[in-house]
Amino acid sequence: MLHRPVRIDKRSTNMIRDHKLEIYEMAAADLPEVLAIENAAFAAPWSERMFQGELKSQLSCCRVARVRQGGGMVLAGYLIAWIYAGEVHIHNLAVKDEFRRQSVASLLVRDMLDQAGEQEAKRVFLEVRRSNAAAIGLYEKTGFRVRGIRKGYYRETDEDALVMGLELGSPETQSIREEVTVE
Repeated sequence: MLHRPVRIDKRSTNMIRDHKLEIYEMAAADLPEVLAIENAAFAAPWSERMFQGELKSQLSCCRVARVRQGGGMVLAGYLIAWIYAGEVHIHNLAVKDEFRRQSVASLLVRDMLDQAGEQEAKRVFLEVRRSNAAAIGLYEKTGFRVRGIRKGYYRETDEDALVMGLELGSPETQSIREEVTVE
């Protein structure tokens, strides 16, 4: 299991300061907690079978953020992306309600940017609901910009998706990646 403790920097002003956050490679044992977050976060959640497929895929990079709480580590959020042909496609990102607006999602995205850089990816892209202002704000703060629109992308509501992209190696991206120190 790949273990990458993350030290919180001074810029993560809302971060859980009394708890230690660590980012790990997702494992099958994480799926009950992941599915609970997934089902609470999305109108059309992924199935357990879909997550199992991602864990088996050579393309997938599946990460979980855990926060020390009480005597153990609680799963606070997760991110799933594909890294292939010099690109990263972020497929799924969710944070448990009690840990939202505390930089967990930002740290997962920054961790993914580090992973992408290590694999020499050149760009990152994702789709986000046009109505999801919180997620759009997170991605814009991380350097993503709207590149296009996919009409009716979300079938359950016929809502459009914004396609957002980020060029790795740009000065803006480098300064964002340096905000979090990974041991």
